Amino acid sequence: MASGTVHVAFGDMEDAAASVGAANRAVQSELDDLYRMLAPIIANWTGEASASFQYQHRVWTQAAEDLNSVLSHIVALLEDSHSAYRQAEADAASLWSE
Repeated sequence: MASGTVHVAFGDMEDAAASVGAANRAVQSELDDLYRMLAPIIANWTGEASASFQYQHRVWTQAAEDLNSVLSHIVALLEDSHSAYRQAEADAASLWSE
């Protein structure tokens, strides 16, 4: 970029968006699996242990939702950037064909 030019690798942007999206889905799947495995144990907890777990689970769930939101936003930004660069390239190319 020091030369005043920008090089965009369209395939790399698409791959990055797909990779981040896949990682996000994998994290969500692992968290869902973990909670399903813990559900029978959690059902039998009572008292302070249950209350402590429920609190930590709420904190954990909020953090997981925040992570999901950030990763989803990154995917959207990559996809939007990809589209914008493609359009800019098409617009620039059309200037030469007029």
